[in-house]
Amino acid sequence: MFLHLLVKQRRLILNQERRRLIRIVAQRYAAQNIDNQKGEEKMRKELQRFLERRDKERKSRTSNEARIAGFLT
Repeated sequence: MFLHLLVKQRRLILNQERRRLIRIVAQRYAAQNIDNQKGEEKMRKELQRFLERRDKERKSRTSNEARIAGFLT
């Protein structure tokens, strides 16, 4: 009987420890995921800025070419 209680208590302690470790790992993954999301958001903003700059350059180049073509004709 006494051995049965020791085994049961040991199993409870191991389960508590396992749950605690799972919670710690989950928190670390969540923190890492938040960092990844921030990184992705930053990259997305940089890409958006790059695309906007490229579009502006294309528009200005097109309008310059149109002005030059207008002068030549």
